[in-house]
Amino acid sequence: MDIPDDELFATFGRSINDLFLRHRTDLERKRYANRIELKLEPSWIKAASTAAGPKTRWVDGTPEYSFHIYGLRKLFPDALFIHLVRDVRAVVRSMVEFHRVTGIQLVANEEEAYRYWMRTVGACLLAERAYGPAVLHRVRYTDLIEHP
Repeated sequence: MDIPDDELFATFGRSINDLFLRHRTDLERKRYANRIELKLEPSWIKAASTAAGPKTRWVDGTPEYSFHIYGLRKLFPDALFIHLVRDVRAVVRSMVEFHRVTGIQLVANEEEAYRYWMRTVGACLLAERAYGPAVLHRVRYTDLIEHP
C-alpha cells in the first residue's frame, strides 16, 4: 500500500482521540474513584470533569511528553504545546517529596531530580527551536501565576 507516513500517523492519532472520547464517561468515573482513594481536592476533579459535551483540548502535564513531542505531532498534526517552565528548586522539591503523596518514588535524590529537570527542559527547548513558538509556546510558571 502507498499510504504516506503523515496520513497514517494522523489517522492513527484521530482514532486514539475518538476512542478516548467514547470512553470518557468511564474514565471520569475512575478518576472520581481515584480522587477518593488519593484524597485529592474535590474542586480539582470538578473543574476537570464538569464541562458539558466533548472536550476540545487535551491537557496533560506529564513531563515525559517532553521527550516525545515529535511523535505526538506525528499522531496529532494540529497539536500545540505549552512548555511551562517552573523554578528548578520547586520542581526538585516536588519530585523528591512525590512519594509522600502518591507512594511512588520518582527520583532517588536531589541530584537525580536536577538531572531529570535539565533533560526535560532541554528536550522542550530543542522542540521549540524545531517547531517555533506557534507550535510550542514557552510560559514561565511565575508569569502564569502573576498574570493569568
